[in-house]
Amino acid sequence: MRHLFAKLIQVVQSKKAGGTFDHAGNTVRYGRGYQVGLYGYELRFSELDPMTVFEICAWLDNVERGFFDGPYPEESRFSVGLWFDTSTSEYCLDLSLFVDDAEEAARFAHINKQKAIWDWTASGSVICC
Repeated sequence: MRHLFAKLIQVVQSKKAGGTFDHAGNTVRYGRGYQVGLYGYELRFSELDPMTVFEICAWLDNVERGFFDGPYPEESRFSVGLWFDTSTSEYCLDLSLFVDDAEEAARFAHINKQKAIWDWTASGSVICC
């Protein structure tokens, strides 16, 4: 997760809009399907001060233990997303799951109290719930 942490800090410092990353900090891109956030696994921040860095480290530790800590983390369907919310001027760090089917993604989004999902085919957010 050290590489993922470094990648997240790099994205914020460079003022990029964000991205989706695997457990090792590699950029994730799918040609199809949907990315759906998990309720309760979101961290919002507006600046990178020492407390925020500490919170990001703690959040990543929690995510690693719960979702990437296994014999084959590279096979996980979970990803870490970082994006900038223009409505609040905050970065949002979230854990999300790749889902192939639109109906399944919408159902999963509803269960996880998500307002939108990421559509990989359209390369954009879809308001769903």
